[in-house]
Formats: sequence, C-alpha cells, structure tokens
Amino acid sequence: MIRRRVDLAAAMAIVVANMIGTGLFTSLGYQLIETPAGFPVLLIWLLGGLLAFLGAVCYAEIATRLPESGGEYHYLSESYHPALGFMAGFTSATVGFAAPIAAAALAFAGYGPTYLRRPSPRR
Repeated sequence: MIRRRVDLAAAMAIVVANMIGTGLFTSLGYQLIETPAGFPVLLIWLLGGLLAFLGAVCYAEIATRLPESGGEYHYLSESYHPALGFMAGFTSATVGFAAPIAAAALAFAGYGPTYLRRPSPRR
C-alpha cells in the first residue's frame, strides 16, 4: 500500500489556492464596484489578514495546551462539550474545506471559456 502524505508545501499551496481562488478572483470585482477607490479595499483585505493571523495564533496557543491530534474537533470537545466539537468539525469538513474548493472550481469554469475561446477565423 502506498502511504501518501501532504507535506507543508502542499498544504500551504492548497490554502493559498483556496484563499486566492475564491477570495481574490471571485469577490474582488464586487468589492471594487461598491468602493470608489482601491485603498479601502486594500485596508479591508489587510484587516481580514490580521484577523486570520490572530485566529491562527489562538489555535497555536490551544494546540500547546492540548497537544493530542484532532484539531478543531479535539480542542472544542475538550474545552466545551463533545457535541460542539462534532458540530464544528462536521461544519468545517463540509463547508470550510469543500465549499472553497467548489467555489474555486466554479470560478475557474466561469472564467475558463472566456480565456480558452479560439479566435474566429477572419474571412
């Protein structure tokens, strides 16, 4: 049996592809339509990045306190209640991981025909 592992570079590539694919390519146009300048959008993205970083630091702190594997499910089950850990783990697996990949695939499918069209021959 072949044992496959996701190394750090592959995991980072998946996260970056999800963030850029679903965030930048699909929502940035809507943000720029509603905002007259690009600077407020940049500030919003920087604030979102800061909040994501703070969330990652919080999870890192919890991981030092609860070093067993299990991630979000384990953290919430041990801290609050196993039912809350299950609900958060199920939601994260179905919505948090699958939905961004599906949204990136839909965005690619929407943008693909625009870029892949062959120019019509001139007569």
